[in-house]
Amino acid sequence: MTANPSDARALNVRYGLALRRVMAERRMLCPALAAAVGVSVTSIRFYRQGRYLPSVPLAEAIADALDAPDLDALAGRLRIGVCRVCGHHFRRAQ
Repeated sequence: MTANPSDARALNVRYGLALRRVMAERRMLCPALAAAVGVSVTSIRFYRQGRYLPSVPLAEAIADALDAPDLDALAGRLRIGVCRVCGHHFRRAQ
């Protein structure tokens, strides 16, 4: 079953809020984080805005760069879904 787009957006926003909080605590700007993990500044901004959820390997790299393992765990948890029809768990592809 396909996940509801508004559900996916809410998960992305949740990660974005957490990312913004940690970046502010660490006083790290988007260009510095982008350089540290090897992605564009635009990508980091999109994650912060909740437009996208980073891949699991990228979420790990972001968490490492920010010394924030809770971000990596959050991204992993947000990628797990439950089918509304049969109740099986699945990993969101996004």
